[in-house]
Amino acid sequence: MIEDLIEANPDTTLIEVEQEFRDAGLVAHPGKFQVVTGGRLAMLWAVGAAGMTVEQNRTALAAKPLATH
Repeated sequence: MIEDLIEANPDTTLIEVEQEFRDAGLVAHPGKFQVVTGGRLAMLWAVGAAGMTVEQNRTALAAKPLATH
């Protein structure tokens, strides 16, 4: 994601990178997750493409630990 920002605009600042993360969403997939940028509509499209509702996605993300031991 950061590489895409810098490639699109080599003058990208850290505050712009932070804003992208704030605007990003996560979509659950079996064994992994996807970072979606592009705003709310992109997020809704990605959740739908994964075959879930927003609520199902939130439930799936809540069940995924950040790290495995």
